Amino acid sequence: MKQSKKGYIVYSGPSMLEPDVNIIGILTMKTTNAKTGDMAQLTIIRDDVEPHVAVKDGLDSAICGTCPHRHYNGGSCYVLPFQAPLAIYRAYHRGLYTKGLPAFNYNASVRLGAYGDPAALPYD
Repeated sequence: MKQSKKGYIVYSGPSMLEPDVNIIGILTMKTTNAKTGDMAQLTIIRDDVEPHVAVKDGLDSAICGTCPHRHYNGGSCYVLPFQAPLAIYRAYHRGLYTKGLPAFNYNASVRLGAYGDPAALPYD
């Protein structure tokens, strides 16, 4: 039986917020998030530093910009970078995601910025 894809690399390249830093945009297709329900979610992370380390060291500005909710600045971001963002980062580095856009219902709900600011990605 063919296993369904869990996620897709929709972007890999420079951050639009800090062009000298490479980031990745991962679209995951399933979630167990009770608040959002099951929907595709876009996570934006650095490709070179685990998310919880980036937050601790203030290196998350390439994906979070000047957001006042950044943990590093004492903000109130509700996303815990050592949970889903870390799991996605590690899955990416294990090669579990496919490059490109998935074939799915484009009328379906997609949560942009489940972690990270979508403005860090190129518009196109």
